[in-house]
Amino acid sequence: MNACYLITPQGVRYAIASNQPDKKRLLLLFILKKISDGLVSFDDVTGFYQHDKKLAFKEICSLLDLQLITLNEPAVNIANETAEEILFNNEFILSDLHGLIIYYRGFDPQTAQQISANACEFIRASRRQQQDAQSTPLCIETTWQNSGIKIYRLYLENFSCLLTSKSHSILDHKAFVPCISYLCSRYSYE
Repeated sequence: MNACYLITPQGVRYAIASNQPDKKRLLLLFILKKISDGLVSFDDVTGFYQHDKKLAFKEICSLLDLQLITLNEPAVNIANETAEEILFNNEFILSDLHGLIIYYRGFDPQTAQQISANACEFIRASRRQQQDAQSTPLCIETTWQNSGIKIYRLYLENFSCLLTSKSHSILDHKAFVPCISYLCSRYSYE
């Protein structure tokens, strides 16, 4: 098969929404890590399933039906880009679950540190309220210096982080998919 696959924004949300084991989520995370080199081929997916073509085909069809991936879209090469280049128009902070800042843009260092610490406290205190929340990242909206701040908890396979942003549409931003792919590739501990 010559088909290639690209993850959709809905697929990214599904992949990073939870750390619960799920066949679809594991395949989507695999695709996320691979797309930093371009599109993911059917051979890549069969390799993920130890060359079981029937299982690979079944899982790909399932993801296509749910619109979590698409076929034959143009490749997005982000191998040499940084988080800053990917999200250049947004004010955001990436931090680990202890408040340690990984990267920030659009804030001064002291404000970024305060927001990061507050984001960790808000996430620790929060609980998911709905079952269907497992298909979208946990999000908390709060205010900081009279502006709305959204905090997202992202599960990037074996690494979790917080994305805190003033943008209320950052998950819909066209650079969101390559940004998450970049983060999955960069923070993979295999």
